[in-house]
Amino acid sequence: MSIRYPSILPFFIILLCSSFQLVAQQNGINDIRFSSGSELGWTIHCSSDTGAVDIVFCIDSTRSMRDEIDEVRAAIGGLITALDATGYDYMLGAVTYGDGTNVWDFDSVAPGNQLTSDIALFTSSEYLGGMEADGGWDTTEQALDCIADAITEIEWRLGALHIIVGFTDAAYCQVGDGCDKCNFGHGAFASPATETDTGIAKLVDSTNTLVFMATADTVYTESCASFTNPVPPHPPWNSPSFTGWYQRFCYISNGQWYNMATVSWDSIFADISGLLESSITLEIEMVNNSDSVISPVTAEFVPESCLAVLSPEQIIEPSLAASDTHIFIWYLDYDTACIPGPELCFDIFIAGGDYTDTVRGCLFLDNCQCSGPVPEIISPIPCSVWTACDSQGIIIRFEDDDAGADTSTIQLMVDSVLYSYPTAMTWSDSTATVGELIFSPSLSWEHGQFVDYLVTRANDYYGCPVEGDAYNSFRVDLEPPENLGWSPVCSSVITDTFIHIEIEVEDFESGIDTAGIFFTVNDDICSLDVAYFGTDSSGTALLEGTLMQLGLDDADTVQICLDICDNVSSLYCGPNCAEYCCVFYLEENLPPMAEFVCPAASSFVSCNPPRIAMHLWDTVGAGVDSTSVVLNVNGRDYVYGHPWLYVTVDSLFFQPPPDAFADGDTICACLTALSDTLGAVCRELPICLE
Repeated sequence: MSIRYPSILPFFIILLCSSFQLVAQQNGINDIRFSSGSELGWTIHCSSDTGAVDIVFCIDSTRSMRDEIDEVRAAIGGLITALDATGYDYMLGAVTYGDGTNVWDFDSVAPGNQLTSDIALFTSSEYLGGMEADGGWDTTEQALDCIADAITEIEWRLGALHIIVGFTDAAYCQVGDGCDKCNFGHGAFASPATETDTGIAKLVDSTNTLVFMATADTVYTESCASFTNPVPPHPPWNSPSFTGWYQRFCYISNGQWYNMATVSWDSIFADISGLLESSITLEIEMVNNSDSVISPVTAEFVPESCLAVLSPEQIIEPSLAASDTHIFIWYLDYDTACIPGPELCFDIFIAGGDYTDTVRGCLFLDNCQCSGPVPEIISPIPCSVWTACDSQGIIIRFEDDDAGADTSTIQLMVDSVLYSYPTAMTWSDSTATVGELIFSPSLSWEHGQFVDYLVTRANDYYGCPVEGDAYNSFRVDLEPPENLGWSPVCSSVITDTFIHIEIEVEDFESGIDTAGIFFTVNDDICSLDVAYFGTDSSGTALLEGTLMQLGLDDADTVQICLDICDNVSSLYCGPNCAEYCCVFYLEENLPPMAEFVCPAASSFVSCNPPRIAMHLWDTVGAGVDSTSVVLNVNGRDYVYGHPWLYVTVDSLFFQPPPDAFADGDTICACLTALSDTLGAVCRELPICLE
């Protein structure tokens, strides 16, 4: 059976399902599931062996029943033939009554009143064949005492289906009413009446005994007889008074009442044998593995539409002591016209103490095994994997061995939010029994977020719940490793011909891919090995080498870049990478310089337009980056490409159009930006002329 796995269970549960047509395997027991914990555990299995039935007749042996007894003798052979045909293990017994009761015992050596499987003995002259219909000293008879003796005085077999078949044309007498012959007993087996109709109803209900009774529609009675009013419900017959109570006994046991004036015993026995041909015995054995009494313990059988429960649906055991066991038994009938499907399935709700559970089963599955969908996490995996996808989805594969997953039952708990299909979910069928569930978040995940998810519910189309655990999690890393600083700091002047550069980095999420770290020097990947000291969470990357090894023997500036990534897999939008760059100056290799050539500072010029000229130079290596030049004239910036500004690798000319400046204007010019092709910035900025 398919049930949820609690971590601690106070019951040890065994489910036995005996089916006689739907399940092909016979006389076999298969373990379906076993779970154990530090203190408790449970096992569920289902057997499909041929069932056992004990049938006891409650025979009104008074004179008026002579014809009914003859009919029973004549028809019982048909019942036995039907039982033999189905392979039932049957036993027979009887209690006769009038103004007293007589319990038949077929083995005087064994203790108690024994049943018999010997039909010849049962129908012999010593028993049914020789029974005389006689007596009945008043109108009322001890039918209630007969039912009580049948239930309590017969040695019924544990696990067998218990059936009482009774017939009478008379009212019953109750203990304490005014019927003297009943209450004091009379005749060959005189014994006083000890029962009431309400007491017998409770006895029938509590012992899972099926009652079939044939009575007159209106039974004979007399003024001394009494019955309890009102008669509880007993549809569909709903007769009043004594007949109503006979019908009540049948109703609460899921048996059948017959009007013996209109129904033959051949028909009655055919109904009983037909019921047995399609009946099922279901058992749950519960063991209290705790160290204290559990009170009460309940088990409720809830059938689907094609099943009928022939015994009380809810069974209550008042208490179950530590280490004690109790067997709950249900007798079922099913509609043979139903095809395999959820209508032939059932739930059993179990409760005791603080423990509750649900067992699901289906009659048409091997050994009643109800195996629900089995989930498999497809993505992201493994558990707690890092992802750089800000909308990371979840893919879960469901496989069911028979009916396929019912998507309308799927519930997924994601980051403590419960989602029911189809909210945030889509489904893709691979086959009739295999499909994939895709969860897509409506909002982006946040950096550093931990997301766990769990399949909380998923049934197949038979109603069988999900098998096993489907829990997983992932973590979100949306940022690359962080640069904590350079040593020496950026823009430092390096005075040695041997360069030693360190950069401190950290990534406390997915960690640093230390094997993938590399440096570039002036945009070329450095061929020297990178040294890294630390862990994948934090550490220091080191670049060392001479100017010649680094290709810097003719450079005045150097741009060193660290390329670094984290450990997020490319399967999950990773890795997160960054490039951190820093410019250093080499003492022997000066950055670019500039000076004004003309006009001279504080001079007067008469040229229209006036012309400003500068000399630009870079002592070694890279050369001036003409596109970096910015000249500010009287508060306005002029950049490379402006028609008034002309820049070469060694000169700058500013020549506005005629009349750009008025007579008497003061012209103030400042070079505010200049760098070489490696990004080294002129150290003397701004350079101004007025």
